[in-house]
Formats: sequence, C-alpha cells, structure tokens
Amino acid sequence: MLTEDTRYKENITLIVNSKDRLSESNSSTDFKILLQEPINNVKKICLLGVYIPNMCYNIRSNVNDKLTFFENGSVNNISAVLNPGIYSIDDLATHIETQMTAISLSSGQHWNYTCVYSDITLKITISAGGVNTFALKFGSSYSRQCWKILGYNQEDYAAATSQISTNVIAANYPSIINIRINEFLTKIYNTGANQQKYTFSLFCDGLSGYYIQYNNNSNFNLVQFNEPQKNITTLTIQLRDDDDLILNNNNSDWHMILRLE
Repeated sequence: MLTEDTRYKENITLIVNSKDRLSESNSSTDFKILLQEPINNVKKICLLGVYIPNMCYNIRSNVNDKLTFFENGSVNNISAVLNPGIYSIDDLATHIETQMTAISLSSGQHWNYTCVYSDITLKITISAGGVNTFALKFGSSYSRQCWKILGYNQEDYAAATSQISTNVIAANYPSIINIRINEFLTKIYNTGANQQKYTFSLFCDGLSGYYIQYNNNSNFNLVQFNEPQKNITTLTIQLRDDDDLILNNNNSDWHMILRLE
C-alpha cells in the first residue's frame, strides 16, 4: 500500500469507470465512486483520456420535445410533442411534419404540414400548405421548445405560410461535455452569464450513436491547486452539457483516465 508520503512524491494514474459507481448513484452520468484507498496531497489533476459512447438523445423528454404554434383562424396555441430519440436531420424533419399535422387535425383545422431540410442552405422550412398561415411560438414564455436544434431563435415568429429557420440546423448533441468532479473543482468561464465550476471541458466530435474520444497531448485539461487536496476517499462525478444540464446518456457506461500528482 502506498503511504501518504509516497503518494506525495509519485504520480498516480487512476482509471475511473462509471460501472463501478455506488448503488445510490443516480445514473452513469451522475454518480459517486468509492476509491480502494484514500488519495492525499493532490496538487495537480490531469485528464489523460476519455471514452464515452454518445447515446444522448438530441430530442429529450421535458427539455426540447415541443413545437408550439398558432394557426390563424384558431383560438389557442397548439403544441406538437416530439418523441424522444436520436434523429438524423431528415428523420427529424419527417417527424415534425407528422406531429404538426396530427395535432392540427385533432384541433379541428386539418392542415397538412411539410418540413423540408435543404442540403444547400442547411436550413429547414416548415410550411402549412396553400394560403394557410401559422406562427411559431418559441419565445421564453413557452417551455420545452425545440427551437435551438432546428436553427430558430428563442422568439415568437410572425404568422406566415412558411417558416424558414433563422440559422443552420444543429442536430448534433451534445456539443460540449463538462466533467464535474466535486472533489477537484475549478472555475471554467464561458461567455454567458451562468458561471459554473467544472473540472474539465471537452468539445464533442462524436455524433449521436457513436463514441466521443479524447486523448490529451498538451497541458489542456490540467488543473492545479494552491493547496494540496487531502484525504480523497470518494469521487462525485457528473457529466453536464453546455446548458449545465446533466447528460442523459441512457445509462451507457464510460471511462476516463486521470493523472494525479
């Protein structure tokens, strides 16, 4: 067994696997691990590598699974509810037109919607057909809206026969993974108002259904502490996205390799 004095002088390589989490953990992206031995006098921690199967849905229940709109001639807004899952751009467009048409039918308007993705502009166009006009309700007063993934802004759009997305579609999720180890926190700043403490941050180059891999060949994701961190017996770990939401990776296990100095 390494003594405290030995651990102060030697580097420790630690492989963290989410499958080793304690039973009271919430999920594979929000868990606690009990270390086999305490670790003391940690002055630096470096992320050497990560291997994460990206099984995160780009349409998520209670997060971005609604498309609220108003049909001219009707009384109330209506919402198309999207089924959670991993969608390609074309599959998502087809699902949107199906759900919008279905909710229009049930509300009494009977409009047939189309949702088409352009390989040239990288934008989608939602149309009501003929002279029918409708308004998208993506403003902040409406929750669970899918505006971001579709390339729209978070705003209410004026009524029109067609609604072209303001920006290019962003179907890949997540774009960033923030690794939060409560025992080794530092402050990672972003350009938004919501400042959070994480340990490491990764750009994601793996599409949904594929793997996200990271191998460190620089001093990026190296955290140094003013005072040595002592008597670490557990690690409390979360994976969070760029909106600071805990990732739902459908309980797929992942691992990372840390170097402690």
